[in-house]
Amino acid sequence: MKNVPEVSGDLDPTFGSGGIVPMPFQGVIENVPTAVCGRPDDSLFVAIRAPALVGAPSALAKLDQRGRLDTAYADQGIKKFDFADGFFDPQEIINLSGGGCAVVGKAVRGFNDEFAVYKLIASGQSDPSFGQAGKIVILPQDLIDPIADAAAVSACRESAKAKVGSTTALGAVVNDAGKMYVAGTMFLRGVYRGFIVCLEEDGTPSSSFNGGGCVIVDPYSPYLQCYAHDIAVLPDGRVLACGFCYGASGRGNAGYIACYDKTGRKDLSFGVNGMVVVEETGIDVLESLTASAQGKIFASGTANGAGLILALKESGTFDDEFNGGQPLIASLPGLLANITWLRCHLHDDGGGKIVVAGVADGDGGAVSLVTARYLSDAEIDLTYAGRGWNAVDDSRGRDVYAGSTLMTDKRVVLGGTLLMGQPVESYLRRYSA
Repeated sequence: MKNVPEVSGDLDPTFGSGGIVPMPFQGVIENVPTAVCGRPDDSLFVAIRAPALVGAPSALAKLDQRGRLDTAYADQGIKKFDFADGFFDPQEIINLSGGGCAVVGKAVRGFNDEFAVYKLIASGQSDPSFGQAGKIVILPQDLIDPIADAAAVSACRESAKAKVGSTTALGAVVNDAGKMYVAGTMFLRGVYRGFIVCLEEDGTPSSSFNGGGCVIVDPYSPYLQCYAHDIAVLPDGRVLACGFCYGASGRGNAGYIACYDKTGRKDLSFGVNGMVVVEETGIDVLESLTASAQGKIFASGTANGAGLILALKESGTFDDEFNGGQPLIASLPGLLANITWLRCHLHDDGGGKIVVAGVADGDGGAVSLVTARYLSDAEIDLTYAGRGWNAVDDSRGRDVYAGSTLMTDKRVVLGGTLLMGQPVESYLRRYSA
């Protein structure tokens, strides 16, 4: 039998069974993926947890290029995250120099705005030089200047303790110097505010970043509330955060990208007074953010039910090469609606292609997982899956996005869970480049 040439966007037959790795892994209780991260050698990290946030620790699995557990890593390919006084819900995996990684997620216990970071060395063991035995737990409110604002910090801690579900998505990135930045949302003085926390390599908050290691992301006026969903670092060291603002009378949501210098001060030369705001439809949200080695900035999200992608220059001005210098607000031709691009990835090889992944309404109202590829000018790349996009659309239930990553060879890995009662079905899918 002759080998059939791979078609871009089709399931990769060299991964798992026909391009799909079903979960759970053999002998592993945790079966819900929450994040994926491609490695430089095209192996794969997968963060996993049990269906409920109780009963079993979350974990990190390492898979080889064919989707099999790398049994030389940690304990037969699995690193467990024991969280004695609560539960760790992993949301982001970051590759580190030397082959290690950091796993960032929510700390589910008394304070609902806490996040935790585990740092692992290349073998999968905890890094003893980081925090306490390789782990830190941070409540962002504690990093506000306790001397200047002691009463407010105390009140914030109590409100964070009482507020249920106030933490939303977390984004994390590491710069060339090894500093880690984490973006998320906290409940602060009765309102929601984005935050950026900067950590040194040993896990301590960086005193060089706004004095205490934390910046509050304030909303664009006249909006009253602000969520931060993702973070990126530019080649010159400036830090970007994206998300959305809301709460202005007569307005809906506005997406934003905010820029800060290395010291945590807002870069007022970026955009307008340090921020680029997207108010195209009144229901605009930015979910994901990335920056190229050349300093181009890309963000993705949703705009009133259509997919939203925008491209900026380092200065915060729109890139004329992408969609004529305007945000791209587009449905996919032929089928899907209510699109939210939860992650954007770059072909950072000079070609400028953009891969986006997220959710959309499919046939019969079921939620589908979707990947699409665009060219550098914002045209849909029709060489990808023959139409520019593909979808996981199972009529038995609702597919939940569980992370995506772009491998070094440009193959796309997508994690998902099909909710249709118990037990849930989870999977990883890899698409050819």
